[in-house]
Amino acid sequence: MCLNLRISALEVEIDAQAIVELMNNDNNSNANNSSLVADCRLLISQVLQIKVSHCYREANACADALARIGSLQDLDMLYYDSPPSNLLEFYLADLYGLFHFRCCPDSDVTASGS
Repeated sequence: MCLNLRISALEVEIDAQAIVELMNNDNNSNANNSSLVADCRLLISQVLQIKVSHCYREANACADALARIGSLQDLDMLYYDSPPSNLLEFYLADLYGLFHFRCCPDSDVTASGS
């Protein structure tokens, strides 16, 4: 889609750190998924400027909601000209950079000065 739209610079944010590492490290591969990883690497190599980075799931609410919709559809591919009405809230939050608090277990948080 990026090639068809002539997008030459792209930033991809993924909420799975392991996938980010697979995309950014040519030497890193999982034998069970090597052909899929190779296909993804080939596709992203065709974009002139690309950055693949990690983001927390809470920062990716719109993409997460779209993925849930996609998992329920029968079509191979579906394009939206505008956000589906049930995703408008997520879309606007992403558009305006609104953030969500991320809950951390107490064991991961230390009080300052201790």
